[in-house]
Amino acid sequence: AAASGNNSSGNAGEDNLLRGAHTTRAALQEQATEADLVAALRETPNCGALYQNLAQLREAVGRGQEPVALPDGQHLGTARELYLEALQRDPSLALAFYGLAGQLQHEGPGATVTLRDGRVLNQRNLLLEALHCNAQLADAYNQLGMVLQQHGDKKVKLKDGRTMAKNRLFKEAIRLAPGNLNAYCNLSQQLQVGESVLLLDGRTLVKTKNLPVATGGTTTTTTTSSYGPRTTIAGTT
Repeated sequence: AAASGNNSSGNAGEDNLLRGAHTTRAALQEQATEADLVAALRETPNCGALYQNLAQLREAVGRGQEPVALPDGQHLGTARELYLEALQRDPSLALAFYGLAGQLQHEGPGATVTLRDGRVLNQRNLLLEALHCNAQLADAYNQLGMVLQQHGDKKVKLKDGRTMAKNRLFKEAIRLAPGNLNAYCNLSQQLQVGESVLLLDGRTLVKTKNLPVATGGTTTTTTTSSYGPRTTIAGTT
């Protein structure tokens, strides 16, 4: 039979033990995944995608600024350095350019990064390179639209020759990834309440109050950047 009386301290102890067990398992899984990537680099040290994936993993778990020991004895201190290593080995890695653009997001409008080949690129140019490598990268269109908005620019010319205004960039992000909630919100911020906009897939987006409503689509909460956590669905229409 269960003991009577106040057992809140016991429950708290059990809760702490459970939380500790979950944390330990999560940490072991994270270490195993990172260990797998490092082991793979030992076998194929010139594979740029492995450096890119390792950078993305460490950023995702909040360890992008911590050093990581590589099989060749290098100690790369940040996710940025891993992205740079990735591009040195494979300059066609769109997500590495995109990851570097994310690194510059909070460093001010004049922030740049120097690639191993000597090129000095700002956030806009990194995103243009990302789209040049992969024209289907929806988040890069969304983020490039944000860069235009932050700098007060009306249009940008992509490396494939297309010229896009920020609204078209947001629409392109939605076309490529209809679940890209950040792009819906960013597009809605360009509208006055009651205004509508025609999406590239033929749907009409109407702004009601502070939420965008896509006909037959999704209503989302307010957000901007693609680099941070995704927003949650607020409702559907």
